[in-house]
Amino acid sequence: MTCENCIKDQELAVMSQKLLVLERDSQRHEATHKEIFSRLEEISEAKVRTEVQYTNILTKLEKVESAVDELKGKPAKRWESVVASALQWLVVAVMAALIVLK
Repeated sequence: MTCENCIKDQELAVMSQKLLVLERDSQRHEATHKEIFSRLEEISEAKVRTEVQYTNILTKLEKVESAVDELKGKPAKRWESVVASALQWLVVAVMAALIVLK
């Protein structure tokens, strides 16, 4: 019976050691999980900030595009006004010539 108790004591000691190892691993894993979730939360917050910045950039880009389009149109408008003035003076000159020649 003594040997049987020795074997059970050894098995109990081995199981106690395994239990201690498992508890230590569990604590280490718990710390690791907390760190991972903390990092995920940081990433999520950074993503929100990035999305806000991206939206602001798109808004500013739209304003810049409209300003560029407006600036592109100014020379064309000026050219149209120059051509219109030239045509008006041409018509006035032709009419004046017709009046003078008759």
